[in-house]
Amino acid sequence: MKIKFKLPETDGPEIEVVESFWRVQPKVLINGVEIKRLKEKGKPVPIPLVDGSIKKISVRYGFDFVPKVIIEEKELPLLRKLYTWEWVLGYAPAFLLFLGGAIGGALGGIATMSNLRILRFKSWIVLRIVLVISITFFAVLLFSIWAPAAREYIYRTIK
Repeated sequence: MKIKFKLPETDGPEIEVVESFWRVQPKVLINGVEIKRLKEKGKPVPIPLVDGSIKKISVRYGFDFVPKVIIEEKELPLLRKLYTWEWVLGYAPAFLLFLGGAIGGALGGIATMSNLRILRFKSWIVLRIVLVISITFFAVLLFSIWAPAAREYIYRTIK
C-alpha cells in the first residue's frame, strides 16, 4: 500500500510511505527516492524542508496494521479511522488464534490483516463487506480442513 502526504504547516516535499507484508518497517520515499533512517532511538527519517532545515519523523505500525507517522510526538493521521462495526468485522478471523495453535494463528492473522486492508479501500461498501465475510469464511473453512488433517498426521507419526 502506498500512502502520500505532506507535512502540515510546511512547504515540504510530498512524502510517500510504502508498506509491504514482508518488511518490518515501511519505506519512506521523497520524489521516488528512499530516505534512509537515522540510527537514533526510534529510527526516525530525516525530511529535508524547503528552507534547508530538517524535520525528523517516525513511521510505525499501529494496532490496525497501518503505518502511523509521528512528528514531534504528534500523530499525523494518514488514513481514516475505522468504524466500530469495521473493527468487529475485520477482527472476526482472529478467534482462530485462540482455537488452534500454529494453523489457527497463521490463518487468523493473515485473514485479519487482509480484512483490515480491504475495509480501508475506497470502493463500494457492499463489495468490501462481501469480501471480508468471504475471507473470514474461507479462513474458517481452511482451518476446519487443515487442523484435523494435521492432528491426524501427527498422531500417525507418533504411533
